[in-house]
Amino acid sequence: MAKILLIEDDICLQQNIQEILEFAGHKVRAAADGEKGLRLAFEDPPELVLCDIILPSTDGYQILKKLSANSQTKRIPFIFLTAKSGIDDIRKGMNLGADDYIVKPFEEKQLLETIKTRLKKFRILKGPDRTYDFEGRIKIESVEAFRNYFLENGEKLKLGKNKLLFNENQPANYVFLLRSGIIKTRSTDEYGKEIITNIYHKNNFLGFYSFNRNIHYPEQAKVIEPAKLLRLPVSQVQAIFKDNPQLTMEWAEYISRDMIELKEHLLQTAYASVHKKTVNTILELSEKFDLDKNEFSRISRGDLAHVAGISKESFIRSLSVLKQDGLIKINGKNIEIIDMEGLKRIK
Repeated sequence: MAKILLIEDDICLQQNIQEILEFAGHKVRAAADGEKGLRLAFEDPPELVLCDIILPSTDGYQILKKLSANSQTKRIPFIFLTAKSGIDDIRKGMNLGADDYIVKPFEEKQLLETIKTRLKKFRILKGPDRTYDFEGRIKIESVEAFRNYFLENGEKLKLGKNKLLFNENQPANYVFLLRSGIIKTRSTDEYGKEIITNIYHKNNFLGFYSFNRNIHYPEQAKVIEPAKLLRLPVSQVQAIFKDNPQLTMEWAEYISRDMIELKEHLLQTAYASVHKKTVNTILELSEKFDLDKNEFSRISRGDLAHVAGISKESFIRSLSVLKQDGLIKINGKNIEIIDMEGLKRIK
């Protein structure tokens, strides 16, 4: 369940509490004085500290101050266990940064519920795969942990359909995480023709183009379906990558997969027939979006045609052929895949 440090000089009470916690599944280390408690905390930081106030050598207030001053232990939930029930004592502990206060005597249920609540909040704030290094810098070792950091710290945005998230040649000041909706990135060729470079959906990152340089957005991002996003300053994101080489390596792998998919798409766009381009686009987007019943009604025929690299008219004609062959069903704007294996054989 959790690693808990118990600092209590009443040996009988200490053993009783330790037994309760261990029976509940927690791993408990105990100390009868403040100095030993601090040594145990620094040697192997626990997930929660239960501490009496009046202790030999170093009292509970001093223990809390010293733990709060250390980058490895300053975020650990700290609960006072004490017979001091006066409002001034409680206020003093809270002002020092204590997370909770349990007054002796207490019920077993109260103890366990308080610990459960504090551990839950601590783990939400900490996030999976995230800790702090010896200098107190955020340690994020995976793309999933980076996504959780966004969820906790990102500024919320809402954009309606056809609104611009950013424009080509605008300073690239922010990185974004899409929480809902659909966004396309686009550019134009020398003849003014629109080229859709990507379509983004829930939990996709966008807007990050450089690890170490301040640049301008090389493309435009436009909302296809009303979107909710989170954003962080690019300088903050760059600092996170600088401090977390493991995350940088995983991000490079994340980007390389996108590059491989893009290369395959470009080859198909260049050499495949109109019919195959239509099929490939349907299959790619159905897999990418993981849509219920493979619904495409939220993306216009024109945008789908741009992704396929063909004209809107050619795309619509190919859809009609696929419908006649019994591979898809068309209801208004919606495209529903009927025979996935049949489409894959064409691809």
